Amino acid sequence: MMEVLFTVIVFACCGYACWKGGRDGRLVSALLILAGIMTVVVKALFDHTWAQTNIPVLVVDLSLLLALAWVAKSTRYYWPVWICGLHLASIATHFGAGLLDGGIKPVVYYNMQSFWSIPELVIMVLGIATDRRYGLLK
Repeated sequence: MMEVLFTVIVFACCGYACWKGGRDGRLVSALLILAGIMTVVVKALFDHTWAQTNIPVLVVDLSLLLALAWVAKSTRYYWPVWICGLHLASIATHFGAGLLDGGIKPVVYYNMQSFWSIPELVIMVLGIATDRRYGLLK
């Protein structure tokens, strides 16, 4: 049930970003959706538990971070910078789980890593709405 709710939230936020967010909104939406699909694929292909650092998911997240950093560097808007920063916090949870090596419950690691997706989506929508409100986006 939570996966369905999260998918609806992702497509609602990314739909808004594609509709009202201009080139950057479409690009970030595509990156977020692609990373979500790739995460599902690597979870299916690699039988890896959340008892230690999940390397396949970490690779997807690092790739997304690099792409988000490129967008943040090449845009004139601030919301991509915030999304990039929040995604960096998501990646930090991977390294935190590795440092604690068995000292963290798998469900806690999974939830900590997944948590940051919602604030990223909210910041994207709020950033685009604010830019539109002040006439920065047409």
